[in-house]
Amino acid sequence: MTKPLSLELIEWYDHWGAASVGWSDWPEETDLIPMNIKSVGYVTGESKQMVHLTSHLGHNIKNEPINGSGHIAILKKCIISRTKLD
Repeated sequence: MTKPLSLELIEWYDHWGAASVGWSDWPEETDLIPMNIKSVGYVTGESKQMVHLTSHLGHNIKNEPINGSGHIAILKKCIISRTKLD
């Protein structure tokens, strides 16, 4: 039996910088306070350093990887809070 995925709300600091160009192209932005982001999704992977959320899941086929979209990887050092929703 496959372990059910946890549905979570994660609040975190934006560690990627401006979406279009990133922090490195805007040196003046490195002095700004990063935005707080709230993301909701299923935890589809987790390591010592990151949590992987997926916002859309397809059907679960035995012995197949998770069929999903809307993947995001969040650095654990940037997480403000985690709330289980299921």
